[in-house]
Amino acid sequence: MAKRIFAKKNKGDMKTMENKSAGTLIVVLAIGALLGFGGGYYYMQDQVKTSFAQGMAYQQSITPQAVSTVAPKLDVTMADTTFDFSADVNGDGDVIANDNITTTITIENTGTTDLNGVVISLVDPYASVNGLDSTLMNKYTTVSIDVGAITGITLYKSAAYSTGYTLGTIPAGATVTIDTFSIGLKINAKGLLTHPDSLDCDVYVYVPGAPSIATDFTVLT
Repeated sequence: MAKRIFAKKNKGDMKTMENKSAGTLIVVLAIGALLGFGGGYYYMQDQVKTSFAQGMAYQQSITPQAVSTVAPKLDVTMADTTFDFSADVNGDGDVIANDNITTTITIENTGTTDLNGVVISLVDPYASVNGLDSTLMNKYTTVSIDVGAITGITLYKSAAYSTGYTLGTIPAGATVTIDTFSIGLKINAKGLLTHPDSLDCDVYVYVPGAPSIATDFTVLT
């Protein structure tokens, strides 16, 4: 009777097969993960693009628009452009007398269209420039205007600028008068000024979104 011979598998061969199977499984899983990531990337790509576009649109909506390079057609005239306080300031730079000096300003719309929201101010908001010489920028200096029945409108007081005063609409060909443009110095012994001195200043008239029109005036101390 013939004997059946069964070949015994070596333990080393078994481990080799197990290692190959495990390696194959890892490769399969890795390929699957890559395919999943790739699919997810392409799936999310459109969403990312959409979100980015929405973000850019929002950013553009909150970014200030460029100021127009065309100034409004306004003719601004100050009746007297020199404010002489030299008799009120001594050699130590002290103000020895309370004094207010006034003048008038006329603003004419020389264009052919109405100008809305016209503002008068000591600050140019587009050039980020202050109108007073820095020597005058202290709590003893006051600048105000009177427009018709509205008096004591502050442009500068207590060492701070106001946002200005909105004159409203000036129709084409019309004129608005600032009845009183007043600069005042109060008595103080702080030596903040120099005597004699000539200080260059500006008052600004503008339409929101357009360049300001500067009118020069001089303060003598």
